[in-house]
Amino acid sequence: SQSVNMSLAAAAVISSLQCSPTTLGANAGSSCTVTLSKAAPAGGAVVGLTSTGLPGLMVPMSVTVTGGTATAPFTVSTGALATNQNGNLTAAYNGSSQSVAFNLSAATVITSLQCSPTTLASNATSNCTVTLSAPVNQATSIALSTSLPNVAVPRIASVPMGSTTGVFTITTFTNPSNMTGSLTATYNGSSQSVTLSLVQ
Repeated sequence: SQSVNMSLAAAAVISSLQCSPTTLGANAGSSCTVTLSKAAPAGGAVVGLTSTGLPGLMVPMSVTVTGGTATAPFTVSTGALATNQNGNLTAAYNGSSQSVAFNLSAATVITSLQCSPTTLASNATSNCTVTLSAPVNQATSIALSTSLPNVAVPRIASVPMGSTTGVFTITTFTNPSNMTGSLTATYNGSSQSVTLSLVQ
């Protein structure tokens, strides 16, 4: 008798699809990355891309994961938006798929809130930037709040006319203990948060 040793390798499938931001206004873009469960074959892996419920989202038909790698970046974008839209962007390959939910807003909304640093000792400061989906036609106030009791946060951040960003500074008092909380910016029914860590 003869025996044959056979090794059956699992085929590569999509393990994740990530995009940032996922809330977009008009004439905005989002950076996405599709990740496979293992490296693509030598000829590469063509991942199909589709959207549902998002007629205002411009999506490439596919993205190719280069052979020997497991990830591929791509971008999606919006043009003019007449109405709000909610739906999904889906990546499909080899019988597998992953989706990301998108919110397209015809109104100007907050797309991101970033602070640096996000880990603060006592009596320290952090510089923050709030970003809107479109330039504002007049100076605009963004409401700010925090769940942390010993962080001085201005009540509003101001976005100048013609700009999409507003900058502000937060300051800590004496930290009695290590704690984690959030800073939130709110405008026009939208909000974004950033996590802050306070250390002694």
